[in-house]
Amino acid sequence: MYAIKVYLKKPRHSGLKTKGSPFLENSLQRDYYLMRDFEDNVVHVYTRKEKAEKVVKDLQEQNPKMLIQLTEDIPAQALARALNKKMKAGHEKENEKKESTSKNSK
Repeated sequence: MYAIKVYLKKPRHSGLKTKGSPFLENSLQRDYYLMRDFEDNVVHVYTRKEKAEKVVKDLQEQNPKMLIQLTEDIPAQALARALNKKMKAGHEKENEKKESTSKNSK
């Protein structure tokens, strides 16, 4: 599972060579949040890495002054809430399909 990590401050270039990402100081590593839904405050999780990377790329292009990264480090409680929300959404879709097919058959 993947989530989107948004840092509160974009780090300055330290001159250290790092692969693909800027060097993050210890204080900056703690100053982030995981992208959440505005309505129910549940973390957005993605099962497909490609889709999550596309969202990160789009967000980074829209907000070039922010540092936005993909992460697999999701707290257990946040992951449980996100999966519970996805399961409920899947059950609601199944119920809607059943209702629509029963109405069409009448």
